[in-house]
Amino acid sequence: MRKRRLPTDPFQTSAYQNNKVYNNYYFTLAELAMNMFEWENLPETCDERYMELKLFTCGMCFFFQDEILGYLTLSGVATWPFNCYGIPQNRRALGFDGQYQKELTGDNSVIIYNNYLHEPLQPYLTRYSRMLELVDRTIEINVNALKTPVMISADESQKLSMENAMMKYDGGQPFIFTTKGFDKDNISVLDLKAQYHASNLQELKEKIWNEALSFVGVDTINTEKKERMITAEVEYGLGYVDAMRNIMLNMRRKSCKEINEKFGLNVSVKFRNQKEEQE
Repeated sequence: MRKRRLPTDPFQTSAYQNNKVYNNYYFTLAELAMNMFEWENLPETCDERYMELKLFTCGMCFFFQDEILGYLTLSGVATWPFNCYGIPQNRRALGFDGQYQKELTGDNSVIIYNNYLHEPLQPYLTRYSRMLELVDRTIEINVNALKTPVMISADESQKLSMENAMMKYDGGQPFIFTTKGFDKDNISVLDLKAQYHASNLQELKEKIWNEALSFVGVDTINTEKKERMITAEVEYGLGYVDAMRNIMLNMRRKSCKEINEKFGLNVSVKFRNQKEEQE
């Protein structure tokens, strides 16, 4: 009687492992991007985290005053008509719960944009995360190929036994036991002659990671590396980082100016300086 194949453990599937690695990079980059800016004098009824989340995922959110709830920063839909600069004048704010809705106009609200293109960062960081996941998993596959650089051919009747044996071998079990009827004569092993490429892949991953960090305005040039670089190289790297910061910072500052003029507030925003916080 043919043996019944055991169900595959979902935690051991390639798709599951790929998603875990992808999420690791995506969540890290997303957290960094949404923690870039520090808002000052923002009304207590405004949730800074939710505002930055919507700027990250939607590219814009609305600042307005609700007669009951007070000042709010919510995402929503902006539609025609547009003014002469292409800014939509009809807006509908939507709460996260799907229940709260409020019709707005250019007279009683301000659109806070994420950047000059009015685009979210999420799609770009999704791409970086996918690239990092691909390289990271390739490194794992390459190292694993060095651990088990063989392909095994066996009869269909022995397939389950060989799968169980390889799972034990891959798990580092020092001894693998078989039954007396195990037919070793019908098993052939092909040496895949796996070569080591992990170092080059690791260097590629670091380049992609540094590019992703620079894209969200994070300085990736550490002190040790600066000592080996000429001044022009350091200035070029920091100049790119500063430019990426200012793209998003300047749009937020423009929104602060409009908010203060329209609602008589004193809201401001700056790039979060981690060194100052530590001091």
